[in-house]
Amino acid sequence: MLIDLEFSLDHTRKKKRFRKSIVDFDTTNGGLITTTTNHSKQPFKRVVAVRLGKGVYWGYDLHETIQDFTNEELDRNEGKAIWEKMVKLHDVNDIEEKNKLRLEFSRWSSVPHTGVSDNIKQIFKRCHRYITSPNKYVLGVVLATQESDPNWAWHKHGVYIGDHRFYGKMLKDSPEIESLWKFTFYKLK
Repeated sequence: MLIDLEFSLDHTRKKKRFRKSIVDFDTTNGGLITTTTNHSKQPFKRVVAVRLGKGVYWGYDLHETIQDFTNEELDRNEGKAIWEKMVKLHDVNDIEEKNKLRLEFSRWSSVPHTGVSDNIKQIFKRCHRYITSPNKYVLGVVLATQESDPNWAWHKHGVYIGDHRFYGKMLKDSPEIESLWKFTFYKLK
């Protein structure tokens, strides 16, 4: 299930020196905008995360934002735990248990937790497993466009689940594609 994040300076794991530099911490509309000062005391406003819908956020380095400004903790061990169980059973003759774990791992690995799509609707359609799961998830998305990111290498960002056909490694190599969405589902403990 997708959950909303609650941003707070009370939860921050940032160093005390950094917390002192924050002069404004805006969580309006469920997102996060910080204003900090540097050594010359000039204010710097940064959009850290924008809430697009329940549990869906636009933002670069969202995993760091989750760790630094929420009381949530990332769970990075879902696939690893299944794999480790499979490795432990390597020398055991329990074929039924091995097959059960293989099936569980193939289900887990067949639905991308990170990838690229043409639009957010495709993410919800193709990756419904995370949305309907009893586990807590947050979906992070970033838009890459021809105008702002022509050298964006789509193939370095996970499985492509869209409908376009690519003619090269960079977004600029396929001028008929105006934009793509990079997505990541973050599992929370």
